[in-house]
Amino acid sequence: KEIRFGALITFKFLTGTQSGVTKEFQIVGVDEANIKENKIAFVAPLAKALTGKKIGEKAEVFMAGKLQELEISGIAY
Repeated sequence: KEIRFGALITFKFLTGTQSGVTKEFQIVGVDEANIKENKIAFVAPLAKALTGKKIGEKAEVFMAGKLQELEISGIAY
């Protein structure tokens, strides 16, 4: 499996202030995006950085003005 639109993704921060923290987000359309429901728009930088990745792969994304490294641990549809 690889991350695409609609995926529910679990990942862990490897760097930054949230290092070691695991998060779960779903990639959705712009109209459905709601950070309180852990839904991010497919055009968001985090979604773009994760799209196409597979479990065990790493991604880098700028968050809070800093480059953060993430590792994907789960993908569900």
